[in-house]
Amino acid sequence: PAEIQDVARAVNALADESDQLRRADAESNRLRAMARETGFLIREHLHAEEVIRAARAALEENLDADVVRVHVMLDGKLVAAEGQDHDGLFPNSFLEELSPARFRMLDDLLRTQSSVAIQDMRSAEGDRLHPEVRDALRRAGVVSHLVTPFGVGSEMLGIIAAERMQAGHPWTAAEVDA
Repeated sequence: PAEIQDVARAVNALADESDQLRRADAESNRLRAMARETGFLIREHLHAEEVIRAARAALEENLDADVVRVHVMLDGKLVAAEGQDHDGLFPNSFLEELSPARFRMLDDLLRTQSSVAIQDMRSAEGDRLHPEVRDALRRAGVVSHLVTPFGVGSEMLGIIAAERMQAGHPWTAAEVDA
């Protein structure tokens, strides 16, 4: 009967939705564990270069990003972190030309402990970034961009940026949260 078929479809839909939620929860838990383990590794070293290397390696391994960059604040400018291999997409001085006024958005993100995820750099969504940054990312072929500032209290010490070069692979909420 039609009623039994409707009930069966509803039960199957609920089972599929439950499976999706379990997969999303497992991914979120995996990324949280990665962030926690990376925090432990970082606290072991407490040498700036080792901290940056450990953080970048963990992110490259777990975020499925094509490029992960770490920039640190030095004399009021964002510069490529020491010991960071040059990835070839961006000059090492990529963000050095930005004026301190351009960092307001990053300061706001640090204060709220949040990130910016641009899923499609080619769309109007990419216009949320400062033109210098947006244009450099677009020229490099970046499709999606994720940036998270880090610091102590309200003092920004730097940013972690991750890029994907292929379309159709948006950042998930779990990845942004991690």
